[in-house]
Amino acid sequence: MDLLKLDCEGAEVAVLEDLAETGWLERVRWVRLEWHGQQNLARVACLLAPTHVFAAHCDSPQQPLGFGLAHSRKVAD
Repeated sequence: MDLLKLDCEGAEVAVLEDLAETGWLERVRWVRLEWHGQQNLARVACLLAPTHVFAAHCDSPQQPLGFGLAHSRKVAD
């Protein structure tokens, strides 16, 4: 899969957990997501770390949401 876009209103951790557990996350080249809450940002980063390089952005530390972009650590075929 080239691109996975997640805008699931706080369920991003659950979706990424399921993808990681089933082996699908490592098959995704790019992940574009909106995250909700600092606790979710930390968990998203941990879930993506084994397979992707992840960067996140929010406008302020008090902002309860932001966006992130991750690309696969695998070399393209």
